[in-house]
Amino acid sequence: MGFFKSVSDHVAAGASWVEKAGQAAVDTTVAAGKAAYDTSKKVAVYGYEKTKEAATWTKDKAVAGAEWTKDKAVAAKNWVKDKTVAAKNWAVKKAKKKLNDVVGKLAEKVGNAATKYKPVEKCLQDLLEKHDATRLSPEDEAKAKKQDGQFMDNNCPQSSPNPPKQGRLPKGCPAGANLPKVIYTNGINTSPEAACATMREIADTRCVQVIGVYNASFGMTRDVLDSKNNIDKTGREKSAHSQTRLMKEMLSKNPPERVTLYSHSQGGVITQEGLQEASTAMTNETIRDLKKQGMPQKQAQQEADRRTKEKMRNVNVHSFGTTETDWPPVGANYYQMTNDADPVPKLIHAVQKNRGTDTQPENLKERHHFEQNEWNPIGPHSMDKAYLPELNRIHPVPKKPNGGCC
Repeated sequence: MGFFKSVSDHVAAGASWVEKAGQAAVDTTVAAGKAAYDTSKKVAVYGYEKTKEAATWTKDKAVAGAEWTKDKAVAAKNWVKDKTVAAKNWAVKKAKKKLNDVVGKLAEKVGNAATKYKPVEKCLQDLLEKHDATRLSPEDEAKAKKQDGQFMDNNCPQSSPNPPKQGRLPKGCPAGANLPKVIYTNGINTSPEAACATMREIADTRCVQVIGVYNASFGMTRDVLDSKNNIDKTGREKSAHSQTRLMKEMLSKNPPERVTLYSHSQGGVITQEGLQEASTAMTNETIRDLKKQGMPQKQAQQEADRRTKEKMRNVNVHSFGTTETDWPPVGANYYQMTNDADPVPKLIHAVQKNRGTDTQPENLKERHHFEQNEWNPIGPHSMDKAYLPELNRIHPVPKKPNGGCC
């Protein structure tokens, strides 16, 4: 019995151990399974997050790549467009320059050939006068003769034989506005309406009042021949007399009033005549006064010359698209502007060289050259479209806060 009991106890103990070992194995297996599940779940979540991040990154990079490609495509398109426009502009600029260079050289050669020999010049002049297709009708010629040398003011294109108290005012300025004066003399082939338009442009952009001294047009042919006479100092221009009248009036004040002359094209050679006429007239008047006071002739001449030059230092001459040489040494200050694409100064200079009158001016304060080419060969000669814009560029005038002059 004891043996069996012992065996029975051992069997019971073994069964208990097996049961415990089995439960332990089950518990371990369950724990291992749960741990494996938890790990798998974490791995799955981690993988999902990374996959999501990768998908977002890929999408962002794809969008960025598309935008970059689009931007580069637009940039390339704009670059091609800009280069095409630049090439076109370069070609147009070169073509205009070539055209204007040819016209300028032609004008110089024509001026030289037409005036180098007096018999040839006389023959050409007779032919031009005989076959003048630009001659005015009798009615228009009578009207031009009446207006020639007259003054223009705020009522332009109407003109008057008497100097105005006030010139053409800038837009928005009231009557009586105290603005500096500019005396403007136009060139050839200019209607009263065109001269008035230029006066308006000068007034608005330079903030001045403009008194026009109208150089009437009698047709292109007669205007050109008249300009040649101005260069030869054989012209007797009504507009030069009007300039003299204004200058004497302004310079006789005490102190002398500042005189500013704007002269374009033929207006430049007319102004040369006006300056000399004014200087001579004031000198002669002073000589007479001094001689009446008992001063000897020679001394009176020297003193009159000195006084006249002193007054003429108050005169500033701004010339545009005209001669740079042969300006009278009367004491005036000279400011010159020349468009190198403009054929007119070349033509004038060719004639002056044949006349031996290409002397440099005294008191030259500024000589400004620029180049603005146009398809129309006469375009570079325009006061409104070439010279005034350049003047405003290099010497801008301050404006009021409202953008106006007053």
